Amino acid sequence: MTRSDFLALVGTAVSVHTISGVCGECILTAHGYIVADPCYMITGDAWSPFLAALYAAFPSDPHRFGVAKREWAEMSFCGAQILVSANGGDGPGIFGLGCDAGMFAAFKLADSAKLAGVLRSRAMAVINGEEVVA
Repeated sequence: MTRSDFLALVGTAVSVHTISGVCGECILTAHGYIVADPCYMITGDAWSPFLAALYAAFPSDPHRFGVAKREWAEMSFCGAQILVSANGGDGPGIFGLGCDAGMFAAFKLADSAKLAGVLRSRAMAVINGEEVVA
């Protein structure tokens, strides 16, 4: 999926929330998605299983989910469909979000219950409407 297709799917940014440290932010979108570097959203205990699912979803892609093209691809984790895209390294990316893991992820807010056991508490607070907009 191209960047343009991704933006049409998720819609415009509605609000920005800090979920980790100073630059660990997520975006809630007009079409009901949460977008962030997944290392800011997923707990440390679930990080290795997330990466295993990511690499299993793209076993024949030497650039892992389109790193060279910066396209978006779909994977499954804990029963939720997640869109992932490589950022090509650390630094700013989609919606101007910071990136530490070299990738971004987007999932439907409607799927958040499937991910409740693997999401960090601050990410869950944002999803539940408990976080103040930055």
